[in-house]
Amino acid sequence: MPGTRLRSLLGALVIAGLLAGFMPPGAAHARICLPSPNFAVAGGWFFSETGGDTDLGYVVRDDAQARFWEAFQAEGGVAALGYPVSGRFQFRGFTTQAFQKAILQWDPARDGINYFNTLDELQALGFDEFLFSFRQIPLHAALPADAGLDPRIPAEFELIEQNHLALLDPYPLFREVFAGSDWRDLYGLPISFQDFGPFQTVRTQRQVLQVFTVAGLGGAVGTVSVANSGDIAKEAGLVPAAAATPIAAPIDLGGAPESVALDALDVAPGGQVLIRVTGVSGALTVAYAGLTIPGFCVAGADTLLIPVDRTTPPGPVPVAIAVAGEPPGRVLNTGFTVLPSGFDSTVIQLPDNLVSTLDPATIAAENATLAAVFANVSARRIWQRRFLWPVVGAVSATFGQDRTYQPGSVVGFHSGLDIAAPTGAAVNAAQNGVVVFAEFLPIHGNTVILDHGWGIFSAYSHLLAIEVATGGTVFAGQTIGLVGNTGRSVGPHLHFEIRVHNVPLDPLPWIDTDVLGG
Repeated sequence: MPGTRLRSLLGALVIAGLLAGFMPPGAAHARICLPSPNFAVAGGWFFSETGGDTDLGYVVRDDAQARFWEAFQAEGGVAALGYPVSGRFQFRGFTTQAFQKAILQWDPARDGINYFNTLDELQALGFDEFLFSFRQIPLHAALPADAGLDPRIPAEFELIEQNHLALLDPYPLFREVFAGSDWRDLYGLPISFQDFGPFQTVRTQRQVLQVFTVAGLGGAVGTVSVANSGDIAKEAGLVPAAAATPIAAPIDLGGAPESVALDALDVAPGGQVLIRVTGVSGALTVAYAGLTIPGFCVAGADTLLIPVDRTTPPGPVPVAIAVAGEPPGRVLNTGFTVLPSGFDSTVIQLPDNLVSTLDPATIAAENATLAAVFANVSARRIWQRRFLWPVVGAVSATFGQDRTYQPGSVVGFHSGLDIAAPTGAAVNAAQNGVVVFAEFLPIHGNTVILDHGWGIFSAYSHLLAIEVATGGTVFAGQTIGLVGNTGRSVGPHLHFEIRVHNVPLDPLPWIDTDVLGG
């Protein structure tokens, strides 16, 4: 048959065993902190980009069974095929692996790869209505002109090819894609066409091509774009569960010694300690001051961020890092020293209209609301580098200050940084984040709280106006509100907080340096 890799032109195959659902990312696994999203492993490469915001992923490698890594590079790598979305599996007797834009099969007879007829196989398995309803992919259509032609006969196959290419004659943008030399490998024959209005779609044996006619729908107007057929096949259940489930990187630590390093041995109350661990596989956690603090990966090291409360007494603090896996109960021991605190104190006389904010029930209710927000720990890293100043102005009150509010001699402390600024001045997000709170509170006034991942939050209080909504995402420097004087406030200013696992920390180090690195 013409075309060195064209296989099974219109073949049908039903393999019910391949329709089992696949396990979502995040299953328990032996964890190794990765040096980067992808890197070399024995015989190939490990990619974690499609592992679902975890350190899991898929290996593309060469071995005695198949040389997918060699083929992946020869076919154009990530630019042409996308990232792997499965491990290897057997389909119709061939070793197979799915990538975002194509599925490859290893053909021992020709010692090379064949491109898998992804859309043909989905049609044969009964997924056409699913493809049409949920992915706006035209239904498979048999051409009457193909009737009686045998694709095994070269001359008749040429007629079949001409029949299918003729589908595109009225659509020069699509027809141009099939003018090159590699379309048979990448796409196979055009099968059907449909104009959906905002976009036009061509279904081929292996891929879906689209041209958008309306801006803002996901692609440039007037340009042919290629769908991720491998992702579509995986979504439909064509990939077996075992192959679809991402795995931990097959890294050989090579007997590398364990390393535990602290960014500081002495820390002031209201500060933080960063512990980096290398040479260890298995998830890390620290039980500290009633908190269970998980380790996350930063720049190739398992990293634990320990918040030191402002009330922590001075002296040595032992830290036992629990390592998941074997042997049970294994720990790494380290520690740091807390320095004496040096916070100043002040008395604040509240006007009559704010005395109600000193009511113990009001204080307890607001603290409970904030604790519920700050208790969440998202595993996704959202921040990048150091935090920005959220507003232009002078610092009018520093972190940690002991306060006595009158009337009533109600004691408290200052949990953030006050920055004096005129009413209505723009308040900007100090970091990339997700808005997890955007409401009025009796004490903090109009407040926005951003989640930056890994238990790290920033809060912006006493705002005149809130300009974001809960659930939205923001980028560093984006305006999220306006300076105001709402809540327990005696003048326009921004109250800015950093909290880690609901422990208020001094924001200044976060602004001055990249506390987390990486």
